[in-house]
Amino acid sequence: MSRGIETHSGIVIIPHALTKEEIVEAIWEYAERILTDPDNYKADISELLKEAIFNEVMDVIKNRSGSSFSSDKDSLETAGDESHHTTMIFPYDSNLTLTFTAHADAHEWSSWAEIIDSATNKLSDLFTMDGHLTAFLIEDANLKEKIYIFEIAYGDDKTIVSRNRFIAGETVKLPPIQQIRVRSDHIPTGEKIYYRMKCEQAGSKTCQLHIRYYMHRA
Repeated sequence: MSRGIETHSGIVIIPHALTKEEIVEAIWEYAERILTDPDNYKADISELLKEAIFNEVMDVIKNRSGSSFSSDKDSLETAGDESHHTTMIFPYDSNLTLTFTAHADAHEWSSWAEIIDSATNKLSDLFTMDGHLTAFLIEDANLKEKIYIFEIAYGDDKTIVSRNRFIAGETVKLPPIQQIRVRSDHIPTGEKIYYRMKCEQAGSKTCQLHIRYYMHRA
């Protein structure tokens, strides 16, 4: 873009003619471009951070109308962590399972239940730092070709961080194994993590799954 942010010989160029608001929009566009290029984004972000105007522009971003900006989770460093990190899984071992159970009635939410595996390990105990959920892999479901919906939340107020919907099918048609990639909201350290689930059909409904997550760097 002619009025936006470009690089030349490794230097980030921000035209002086831009207003602060135009610079904010240009930074978002630029960040979106470079973050889709994993071979180059580290260098580009490093150069961008050297710009003296960056802190001033970040103040504009933080104070945008309706913004919920948090420097703890909405930063270029956090974006980098999300792009490349060590993935954790729950349950961790091959002899453990995690099962969600829906309400016995159709289209009704189950009660909130803490996320605990078959050996009574709690997902919340593993969040020794603040973190995010990144994926759910549905391994099996006892009802095929039915719609399941589940929500994940934390804390006494059940603050929802992720909502998900899937249809489990027969292996020869629609594999029951499905990966649901997510970017959940922030889960604070020390909070209990819960789920609830519903299904379109009455009766006993369960799904077996595992959860992928990562914790922010200290």
